[in-house]
Order: sequence, then structure tokens, then C-alpha cells
Amino acid sequence: MNQRYLFIWGVIFWGGACQSLAGDIRLSIRDQNNNPLINTVIKLIPENHKVKLLPDSQIIDQINKEYVPQVIVVIKGGAVSFPNKDNIKHHVYSFSEAKQFELPLYEGTPATPVAFDQEGVVVLGCNIHDWMRGYIYVSDSPYTVITDEQGKAELVGLPDDTYQVEIWHPQLKKDIDAVSYSIIGEQLINVEHLVEIKPTVKIRRPQGRRSRRYN
Repeated sequence: MNQRYLFIWGVIFWGGACQSLAGDIRLSIRDQNNNPLINTVIKLIPENHKVKLLPDSQIIDQINKEYVPQVIVVIKGGAVSFPNKDNIKHHVYSFSEAKQFELPLYEGTPATPVAFDQEGVVVLGCNIHDWMRGYIYVSDSPYTVITDEQGKAELVGLPDDTYQVEIWHPQLKKDIDAVSYSIIGEQLINVEHLVEIKPTVKIRRPQGRRSRRYN
């Protein structure tokens, strides 16, 4: 099989002519200990063609006093619902620059989803349960994905272009060096990337307290 290898800014590109698909990129993200990194957001920004944003609707549940999923991607202009599936009340809020909002103490599902009209990262908290953290990555590119439990993600059907790359994770220690991927004709590109993350710091849940409607 005819194979070719490219090394650009620390990223390995591989294309196999016999297995190629039009404009597909498969990504694998690992941390400094070579462990697969779940919940890594990867955004591709095309240099030469304009994209049309199609705002979407997403859901972040509140289950067992946690945000589930912890990280989501929302296309700019989209909205998120925050169902409370616990039998207690939650108070969702964010003070992030990209979106500031509050959903005061409630049970069930708020009637109106929250719209996100500015790109950036929105950090979620709960005014009652300090350990609850969630993240909404509001993207201005439709070419945005999140890695799975194996640290893998895929973008398919990309038009010919050069794509600048942004990588984000809640524990990312520092910004990555500038990276670009080029799509020309029919290609299958496999990308492996190592990122350095900070240790997990999580507020402990209180122990031995009697349950109340908001505990």
C-alpha cells in the first residue's frame, strides 16, 4: 500500500491511498502520561471558505448532583436545556464572559432553554452544590467535535482547504502550538496529539448531612 507521512508542529498525519475517504480526519488526543483524554474539544477553522452556522439544541442533565454530560459543544446561536432529574432543587448559573445567566432554585425542566449567542467557554456552577461543574463550548465553526472515552473523534466530509486548529479541555495546562491540517482531494488523515493537563481538583461533597430538598 502506498503510504505517506507528514510531521507538522508535532502532529503526525497519515494517509493511506487504498483506504482514503473524501476529506475525513480522525483524531486521537492523549495527555502527558499517554492516557486517552475524554472531553477534549477540537475546532477546525477553514482559511479560505465561509461556513454557514446551523444553531442546534442541546441538553445538560443534572443527575446525582452532577452535570451530565460535563462538556458539550453548542453551535453559536444554539440553546441548551437544563433538566433537573434529581429529587432536590438545583440553582444553575454562569459568570463566564461568553454567557452570564441564572436559573434560580428549581425542580424538573425550566420552560425556556438558554440561548448562547457568543463564542467561548461557559463554565457552569450550582449555587447550592459547590462541586458541580459543567462546561459549554460555544463554537463559531461547524467543524467542532469532542473526544470520546478513548480520546478519539472524527470529522468527515471536509471541503478542500487548510484548517487552523483549536484544542480545548477543562484541565488544559497551556495553549498548544499553532497547528494546521490541509485537505486536498480524497484523503483520510489520522492525527495523534499529546496535550499537557493540570491535575483534577474537585470540591468534596459534604458527608453525613441530613438530606433536604436542596441538599
